[in-house]
Amino acid sequence: GDEAVDSSKYTVTYESSDKSVFTVDENGLVTAVGTGNADIKAVISYKAAQFVRSVALEVTEPEISRYLSDMQYKTASIGYGNLGIDMDSEGNKIHFRNNGNAVSFEKGLFTHAASTLEYDIEGLYAKAFRATVGINDSKGLSGDGNVIFRVYADGTELYATSGLNRNSAAEELNVPLPENTKILKIVADSNGSMDNDHAAWGDARIVASAKNAARIESINAGAGKSVLNIGEDTNIS
Repeated sequence: GDEAVDSSKYTVTYESSDKSVFTVDENGLVTAVGTGNADIKAVISYKAAQFVRSVALEVTEPEISRYLSDMQYKTASIGYGNLGIDMDSEGNKIHFRNNGNAVSFEKGLFTHAASTLEYDIEGLYAKAFRATVGINDSKGLSGDGNVIFRVYADGTELYATSGLNRNSAAEELNVPLPENTKILKIVADSNGSMDNDHAAWGDARIVASAKNAARIESINAGAGKSVLNIGEDTNIS
């Protein structure tokens, strides 16, 4: 029959493939100390034999997102109509046909191409810009449109999509931003005629690590209008 294993005659040791990400003590207690990936290996020695088992682990850094639709833009140029804040030109949620798998967003920007928006993000420790982009599936469109979406940091283009139309799959952007970026610029370029170029940026946001976001000493506030009549409303961002 099977031989019973005498626990006093085997040993277990533990190793981390990257101690800057995980440490592991003699009892197998794993502690995350940094971000990244590492393998934790357990080596079991019994008599003349060794058995090795390993597990892959990952540490991700907590993040804080700030939506562009909650921020005051520095400059804005819209090809036709008005900038849509968290809605399209018809007052609906930003939504994409997405190649037959429709998606919609509570947050975002509607920017009929050709359009350019700039945001002052100096001091916000933004490490990435993220959004889902495409042609908004507006009811009144007579065609499919075609738009190239571009992302810039301090005047340098970081990313550009291919031409997207209403039937294209919406594209998810995750664009790393250089450290200490001051001006984020997002552009929707008409790829041909501007007809039906209902460009939209679903969940457009900047992302900072939680530890860096805690270092923010001040945030500028702005109002949509500085002079109001009695009964009028405005947004503070």
